[in-house]
Amino acid sequence: RERRTRNRTLNGSTVAEESLSGGGKEQLGIRTRLAVAGLVGHDDAVPVLIDDALGFTDPQRLARMGAVFDLAGVDGQVIVLTCSPSRFGAVPDAHRVELSV
Repeated sequence: RERRTRNRTLNGSTVAEESLSGGGKEQLGIRTRLAVAGLVGHDDAVPVLIDDALGFTDPQRLARMGAVFDLAGVDGQVIVLTCSPSRFGAVPDAHRVELSV
């Protein structure tokens, strides 16, 4: 049986997943992946790879997602590949590695 996020509830208002914006769907998907990785356990945490995400996310939501990434990184490893590192400036405890060509 397929398991997926079906809706989002915020401040008592529920919105079906298919009615969310592309950025909202992406944010929800990332939060779901991080939550599942956290269920594995502190000793056996699985790394989560995020590839050039959150391009359609506004600055306020980027700040909130930064807090999500920061929290997920406490007990696990979140690897973000991006050509726009400023998107992830709200992740205060990030270890950044710049790759050059």
